[in-house]
Amino acid sequence: MYASVFTEDKKRIRIRDMLTMTPGLEWRQFGVSEAQNDGMQMWHSDDVIRFVLEKPLVSEPGTQFNYTNGVPTVTGAIIKNAVGTEVKEFAEQYLFRPLGISENLWTSYPDGSIETDGGLALRSRDLAKIGQLFLDGGVWNGRRIVSEQWVSASIRERLRFGRSHQWGYGYHWMQAETRIGNRVEHSYFVPGDGNQILAVFPSFDMVVVFTAGNYGRDPKSEYYSLFEEFILPAVKLNE
Repeated sequence: MYASVFTEDKKRIRIRDMLTMTPGLEWRQFGVSEAQNDGMQMWHSDDVIRFVLEKPLVSEPGTQFNYTNGVPTVTGAIIKNAVGTEVKEFAEQYLFRPLGISENLWTSYPDGSIETDGGLALRSRDLAKIGQLFLDGGVWNGRRIVSEQWVSASIRERLRFGRSHQWGYGYHWMQAETRIGNRVEHSYFVPGDGNQILAVFPSFDMVVVFTAGNYGRDPKSEYYSLFEEFILPAVKLNE
């Protein structure tokens, strides 16, 4: 991924640094007041892309994980400029329609920018289709939807973070290892605000989806405790 974006002070950030949440930009989003929360302030800005790109660099891009709603929003603008259409129309044509996803809702910021950092509502069965697409290497019903190269690049672990470095990260896909008896199961997943989660367990050929409305809580540890205690042992017993 050699494409780049330039900040207001002409600093270069590679797209791969954006996809791994290591842009190096100053950004506060968790454990701070609403007035200090850059994610909330971005929502109220007149130009969300400028708001993000005006943030100063505080670390070398590609070196430090810092979750930010701003960077995926900028990525959405890059996609729009590259393909010449809004991201939701592009996704409708090249992803949703081929997967048979007929209902979705994708919200926008007040300035009209699509919330490519989130804001996409899908039915559980349709969210599971995206997991199955990646489990099958980018193929759906015998048709190539996403390149196998991109699937492999996206789910490959590129860094670790969290307490005891328990979470890995690829291109917006997180990684985890779950111990079931003497066996360690690898998975990759995407968690969302409200306790949404899409998890893929390749060795079990399994996709798991939860959708909920429990906003403001991080679902990762809670759901992985459910996987470890209930779901994976049950699947293993029926192998």
